[in-house]
Amino acid sequence: MVKKCKTCGFNPSSRPMGALHKNNPMDIKLVKQYCERESIPERHKVVAIWKDCCGYLDRYNVILEKLNKPLWEI
Repeated sequence: MVKKCKTCGFNPSSRPMGALHKNNPMDIKLVKQYCERESIPERHKVVAIWKDCCGYLDRYNVILEKLNKPLWEI
């Protein structure tokens, strides 16, 4: 039985499909595949941010690169 995090209050059972955890190898594989698939090397990359307190996936950050060029020149 998964319990609610005492620090941030996150409850993984509140999500219909569960939650991704950084200690689960299958979850890490899924997150890496998603980041690689959604990243565009010429324009931006996607990075997963894990919660420090409980280890669950918090969000994805999109880091923009090469902002000095317009999209049509790439």
